[in-house]
Amino acid sequence: MPTLMLTGRKIAAIKPTLRRVEYLDRKVPGLALRVTPQGAKSWTIRYRHRGRLRRLTLGDVDVIPLADARERARDELHAASKGADPATVKQSGKKAETVGELAAVYIEKWAKPRKRSWRADDNLLRRKVLPKWRHRAIVDITRQDVPQLVEPAALAGWVGEARQE
Repeated sequence: MPTLMLTGRKIAAIKPTLRRVEYLDRKVPGLALRVTPQGAKSWTIRYRHRGRLRRLTLGDVDVIPLADARERARDELHAASKGADPATVKQSGKKAETVGELAAVYIEKWAKPRKRSWRADDNLLRRKVLPKWRHRAIVDITRQDVPQLVEPAALAGWVGEARQE
């Protein structure tokens, strides 16, 4: 990712390329100008929360001037340095926060209207996942947690099949 001292002229002069490119700002570390192959330009910030790289889109370059983007980036990065997660705060009104809420959204919005086997998905979620993770925050689930939930169910299914033979 190229690092530039972003100015109004430089932003206007940047042309789209075949791939999406982020131009980092020298003045505010963490602030980036994202340019898509279609020519859309938007402001993003990059920061770390709980050791993971996170990204927050601030808005379109045509709507938010450079000075405002820098000021807002400083505010969001300061909040992130204090332990907050600005991207999660932004998405909190849009997304489910717990596994139980996510399961309900999945069944109603995606499985029921699109899958004939939605009842099997619903049954699996109700019997295997929700008793253990219903009230668990989605952001707290790690890669190591998933095998702990899945492996006992997979082994029980395998043992059950072996007994039937």
